[in-house]
Amino acid sequence: IALLTWWGLSMAAGDALLGVNPAIDTVENVSAVLRLLDSLRRRAGAPTQICVLSHIKTQLAALEHGDAAKAKKVRKTLGLLQSNPRHPGLHTHPYSGLEGPAQEKVFEAYVENNTPSAYRVFWYYGPDAHTITIVAITPHP
Repeated sequence: IALLTWWGLSMAAGDALLGVNPAIDTVENVSAVLRLLDSLRRRAGAPTQICVLSHIKTQLAALEHGDAAKAKKVRKTLGLLQSNPRHPGLHTHPYSGLEGPAQEKVFEAYVENNTPSAYRVFWYYGPDAHTITIVAITPHP
């Protein structure tokens, strides 16, 4: 993973995101890959975000393991999204430059505000009625 990431960065190839979809979906593995990508991003000084795809339960458990207070805020935000995606505390608004797989409009909801690298939840309506799909839970760049 590290070698291919460095190679891509050295070629100035890629996107605004360094992402990995690991074969092993465990808290330990997801956390290790996140730390590796973050270390590479910081050392390279790349103005990008990182992402490790995994099940939402694995992501929340990894966050809980690393920062229990942040995990509590994320869980609260997910609860508000479930009951009312337009809750005023979420500051929900459309996010430009990203669409769902069927060109759904993606929204951004705040987990935190006025905090360096404040967390956000990106989501869209679907695939079914009365369903929202979480695209990412990530620090704001």
